[in-house]
Amino acid sequence: MARPEQTLTEIEKLFAGLDPSAFDQAAVALTVSMTASRFGFLYEQSGPHLLAKVIVANDPQAAGFTAQQQVDLIATSAVAKGLSQRATISLATGKYALLCVPFTITGQPPAALALLLGPERAAHVESAFTVLHLVTQIFVRRAFGDHATRLQLGFDQATLLVDLFSRVAQAREFRAGMAMICDEMADLTGAARVAIGAGDQLQCKVHALSGAGHVETSSQATSQIAALMRESIGVDAPLAWPERNEWSGVLTAANHTPLLDTMSAAEALVVPLKTEPVGTKTAETVGAMVLLWSRERMGRRQEIDLVQAAAPHLAALVYLCGESLPRGVLGAWKRFWMTASRFRKTLTIAAPFLFLVAMLLPVPYRVSANCRLPPEVPRQVAAPFDGILERALVKPGQTVEAGQLLAVLDGKEIRWKLAEAIAKRESALKERDQAMAARDVAAKQLAQLQADGLGLQVDLLKYQRDHLEVRAPISGSLISGNLERSEGVPVTTGQKLFDIAPIDRLEVEIAVPDSEVAQVVSGQNVRFRLESQAQFRHGGVVSQVYPISEVRDGRNIFVCLSSIDNSRGELRPGMLGKARIEAGHRALGWTLFHRLWDWVRLNLW
Repeated sequence: MARPEQTLTEIEKLFAGLDPSAFDQAAVALTVSMTASRFGFLYEQSGPHLLAKVIVANDPQAAGFTAQQQVDLIATSAVAKGLSQRATISLATGKYALLCVPFTITGQPPAALALLLGPERAAHVESAFTVLHLVTQIFVRRAFGDHATRLQLGFDQATLLVDLFSRVAQAREFRAGMAMICDEMADLTGAARVAIGAGDQLQCKVHALSGAGHVETSSQATSQIAALMRESIGVDAPLAWPERNEWSGVLTAANHTPLLDTMSAAEALVVPLKTEPVGTKTAETVGAMVLLWSRERMGRRQEIDLVQAAAPHLAALVYLCGESLPRGVLGAWKRFWMTASRFRKTLTIAAPFLFLVAMLLPVPYRVSANCRLPPEVPRQVAAPFDGILERALVKPGQTVEAGQLLAVLDGKEIRWKLAEAIAKRESALKERDQAMAARDVAAKQLAQLQADGLGLQVDLLKYQRDHLEVRAPISGSLISGNLERSEGVPVTTGQKLFDIAPIDRLEVEIAVPDSEVAQVVSGQNVRFRLESQAQFRHGGVVSQVYPISEVRDGRNIFVCLSSIDNSRGELRPGMLGKARIEAGHRALGWTLFHRLWDWVRLNLW
């Protein structure tokens, strides 16, 4: 048989790491097994009564056990006297030995460990008593060890929090402080990643993640972590995924396997950060903390206890950080002010005043608008008489000179009619002469009239014969009259054949937006740049502002007129460009922001 000291060592090794309830059950069961007892009992004082906390049976007839009341009375007596008790209980199956050893653990109610030995073990009562005393010492020593562990844990927590408070106090902004907490908790718990978020159940956002310099709030991992945080805040309890029954006080979260896959983790724990009530101030949830462990390094029970115990203190730290450390634009401003040199601070203070002065400086204001070059007083060239177009010699866009041949009409029919008219006139003159020889005055006069009419017809046909060529009446640019496909087609008297515009001086139409027309008046200087000649700048003066608007390209505009010199003939009607009208001087601030201000006044009044 093993010595008691060796048995004690084996028992301590066996029960190391079990939680208190599992330890109680296993200790009683092992005691019953070592002593071959029928029953084992663990009693604990609860108010005025001593109650059996654990009962372990090793008797095939345990269901018929009727001496429970006697055992309870003897155990109560042993606890009350503080002395070990040994008694004999007579049952139908023989006489049983009851051994009871009371013990006390500091800070806990009195307790007792009892064994009921069967008749066959009567000779081994002393050895059973020895085992019973040793096991009670295990309970006492374990309690002392738990107390020492809690003291060490509390000391570690206090040291951690003091260090965190001192380090976070030196942080320049809220996110930096949260990152310090994440890194420290990752080192302390062995977690692969630790994340801290601030907010409530609806708007909890991740502000720091250990191992990440910057948190992307829109990333998939951050969104999944924030969802887990909001779930924990909603139920107001720690959550774990996957399920961990050995973690007391931790509930099972919804399925967060996608988060574990995204972060390459094996398990996750989220703890709501809730401050403790102080005086009349109630507890307040300020955020949550998520811990992710890898498959190589899983979370341990003592680490879970540490996280749960430190949660209220971390909540207070997060709350203080949120109140004292700057965030967002204010945080950026404070960081700049803390690190800026005196020169930069002075320049920063002076910048608004310099900006205000600059906004008041008068600068030239120019109204920008599209422009085009329409022809100025176009001249129409029409068909002089009915005829057939034989050929066209020019095309739109060409520059023509005065008298230049533009087109030719077909003269065959005119020459035929002219020859016929001449023959008929000669015949009428012969008839007149015959009438004169016959002294027939009436015939003579009729023949003369016919000859005179035919003479007029001959003159008209000669005129048409001499004007079969259509020539340009003025020099200019041909802006319409593409007759290439009309050759051989009849034309009528007065039908327009060509439009010729003089090009020595062109008119400029400026399409001023209706929002800027109030700044434009006649007499203002204007500058032009045309798309086809962007390297050249032309000048002019606004000569007229139309009082009625029109719509061009879906925009309401007012047409302003100017003119441009084209003595060199480089410009063509129809050219497009940009115009800048010199509208006087305005304050720089008005020039930059008046459109925005007008829009606000128009739409937000």
